[in-house]
Amino acid sequence: MASGSFEFATGNSYITGRIQWSSTSNGSVANSSNVSATLSFKKSSSSTSATYGSFSGTVTIDGTSTSFSSRINLSPNNSWVTVGTANKLVYHNSDGSKSIWIESTGGIPSLTFQYKNKGQTAVLDNIPRASSVSGGSGDIGDEATIRIDRKSTNFTHTLYYQIGSDGWVTIATGVTTQYYTWTIPTSFYSRIPNSNSLTGTIICETYNNGTFIGDTKTSFTARVTGSNPIIGTYSYADTNATTTAITEDDQRIIRNNSNLVFTLGIASGQNSAKISKYAVSFNGITKSRTNSGTLDFGKVNISQSARATITITDSRGNTSTEDAMVVVDDWETPT
Repeated sequence: MASGSFEFATGNSYITGRIQWSSTSNGSVANSSNVSATLSFKKSSSSTSATYGSFSGTVTIDGTSTSFSSRINLSPNNSWVTVGTANKLVYHNSDGSKSIWIESTGGIPSLTFQYKNKGQTAVLDNIPRASSVSGGSGDIGDEATIRIDRKSTNFTHTLYYQIGSDGWVTIATGVTTQYYTWTIPTSFYSRIPNSNSLTGTIICETYNNGTFIGDTKTSFTARVTGSNPIIGTYSYADTNATTTAITEDDQRIIRNNSNLVFTLGIASGQNSAKISKYAVSFNGITKSRTNSGTLDFGKVNISQSARATITITDSRGNTSTEDAMVVVDDWETPT
């Protein structure tokens, strides 16, 4: 609790005013204080008579005025007489510090007892603030930087991460630096077999000489990179026995006669992904299936050799492609 008082002169040389103030912190989360200021007056015993009448005035705390109107009687005995108390909720600066101006204006208009803008600066107790946290995003398995905006050099921090509604997992304790480098866990891969990114929360607990001040949070994104599927074996062949009897080579495709079939071996997903699609594109036509096996293109109407593209897609939507040259022999019905 912070407190203080100051006295001030009035238009009556025998009468002195006083403001007593105090503030009570509402904690680091609220970052505010309740401030009260009590206005009092006394009359010197060197005077020979009392001063009484209807007092009217204000007490202003940090720009907010509270009005008082009451009948007072000031005897010449140096005893303080309270007029009233003003209260205000004051929000502190982001670093927890706060200074405010408290003043009073008033008097008894019909007498010489009047004064204006009598005030003083009041310095409130500094409220320790929890350090703010940001950053932490990056590629899974790589290092990423967490930034801590420390409110005091006395602070230490404990860092955690949280995924969804899971419990907090400790990243580091006793952190006293502004930047902390962490390695994004590879265990995140298994949590997102169908996505290339994961969003979580980083929590920063702040301690002041071992006393918990509060915690702040920030979201982070962990990204999947370098995890495209691995293509398995693949081949093509002419499955028409009549044409292969002529060519004696199932790798030669006769235009509009051979039966072109691609055979795709088992592909592999990386870092917890599964294979979702096997596809081949040839001569403007794409055929696909959900597992390894054959894709039958039937008779193809193309006059020369051309490339086929094999595409493997994983459960995250990542793809890998390779080209294969298909040998085609042109053929037309004789005329």
